[in-house]
Amino acid sequence: MQDHTTQKLGKLITSDERRDAVHIAVVPVQAAAHPLKPGDHVALSRGRAYRASHDGEGIVDPYLTRWRVFPGEWSDPDRLTHKKPSSPVAAKGETMRTIDTDGFERQVEWSPAYDKRPKNPGDPDYGVHGMELHFILLGPKGDLATQFVLYTNWHLPHVEKELDAKLDSRFPHLSCHPLPSDLGYHSAWPTYEDQSAMGHCDILSCGNCHYDGSGPGLAARDLYERFVAEGEEVVWTELRRRYDHLAQRIGVEP
Repeated sequence: MQDHTTQKLGKLITSDERRDAVHIAVVPVQAAAHPLKPGDHVALSRGRAYRASHDGEGIVDPYLTRWRVFPGEWSDPDRLTHKKPSSPVAAKGETMRTIDTDGFERQVEWSPAYDKRPKNPGDPDYGVHGMELHFILLGPKGDLATQFVLYTNWHLPHVEKELDAKLDSRFPHLSCHPLPSDLGYHSAWPTYEDQSAMGHCDILSCGNCHYDGSGPGLAARDLYERFVAEGEEVVWTELRRRYDHLAQRIGVEP
């Protein structure tokens, strides 16, 4: 790098300097439970990236041309594809379904824990992950749904022993306490200007899904604490409240 450029690092550009910073991508990681956008702030743990507030450890490469990095995918552009990974990174478990009197479908799904670390050189490394609990409220027409996702951090027995032996002091809750991961929605229609579709959705009956969510933020944490204190019904009440608000905002009937 030329001397006249290095002298301007960290300073405001006042004339014809061509750069004032250096961008270096150093950590290839996997998106965790929800899609990440270029520039999103993230917290990192065991090779996985979780959406975080502005005090996270890093950001998703803002120069990626892809609009989303999906769960289980690497943020290394050379390894990105336009499809979700075919390997069972987050295998679906049993889903319990009940229909309310007004046609809303309540889905409760437990996704089993996994250890998908490579067994042979060259195998893909999907890491380890605990059991997940998903609450999904699907509308009567199957084109709009709200969801609450909880990482239980119940790991496979051998993984649990490994994690107990090497706790990460920066994120102790990621390995020993439940983590409310997401409070979000799936919609057949965009809910804000320029929102892009993420493609096929296992939840909606339509071909395209527009997804967004809170990540492990205050909204998900608040609902988790109420869930623990008051029981399951408080989750469905909150998901219905959010569903009705979203339906009104985008102008569709419940």
